[in-house]
Amino acid sequence: MVGIHIYLYDQKMESLFDGISNSNSTYPLTITTYHRHKDKRNKAKKCKDFNSIEDRFIWESLKDAPENEYVLVCCDRLISNCSPSTIYNCIEYFIDHCTFDIFYLASWADRCDLYSDIHEIENYKIVKSQSPHGTACLLFSPEGRKKFLNSICPLETKSLDFTLNAQMDCFEVYTTTPSLIEFDITQRETDLEYVKLCKCREVPSMVRPVEITRRNTTTLNLFWFILVIIIIVCIATILLSIDVPVMTAMQQNISNNSDVFSVFDNNPPQPPFDPVGTLGSYRN
Repeated sequence: MVGIHIYLYDQKMESLFDGISNSNSTYPLTITTYHRHKDKRNKAKKCKDFNSIEDRFIWESLKDAPENEYVLVCCDRLISNCSPSTIYNCIEYFIDHCTFDIFYLASWADRCDLYSDIHEIENYKIVKSQSPHGTACLLFSPEGRKKFLNSICPLETKSLDFTLNAQMDCFEVYTTTPSLIEFDITQRETDLEYVKLCKCREVPSMVRPVEITRRNTTTLNLFWFILVIIIIVCIATILLSIDVPVMTAMQQNISNNSDVFSVFDNNPPQPPFDPVGTLGSYRN
């Protein structure tokens, strides 16, 4: 009978899978726990050929797993509000009723508007997804494992999450809503991890954006030039209207002064009577 190999990145996650399904016919389980606190390389954000040690854990787990069995890989800080039996019930139902490559037990920033092929079990719905994010907890079918190892190339510059999402058309992908397993936000390392609580991402708008045309600077410059000319003409007109009365008044004042001088020219003042001078003339 085909079994499920479970690879856990942290020993604390063993409690999530400590149980059996209600049918008591759970696929044979093999749990391998990776003690990350013993790996000195986890202190580095990146490692050789991988964007993170979590990505390396996923890759190495898939390469080490038996070829024809299901592989469940969990490599993040995870919690769940459902019991292990509920998780196994969903996994059993999913394996028996769906043809898939990858099953996202935890996902975020998904295109929820593209969900299809909906199945319902207990309080969860299993749906076919087109663009999920999150490689925290993935179940691979034997065929999906082969596709992943053959088509996904690990890069130091990009995480497996974004690399896998970019090639999602090559895989048959399912998830649940709500998620069976979720990211433990109390153990976040950066504020960027808040996005892991968002199940769906915004639907792209189909409305065509307003086209922004290039501004005609020539017309704008001509407008400002004409405006400056008009302002100059207005100021000159105002100044001229003020100068005309002033010049007229000045000319009238000069004319009046000329009349006064002409009076003095025509009627020069007579010297005063000098009796002493007159008497002196008589003495001579």
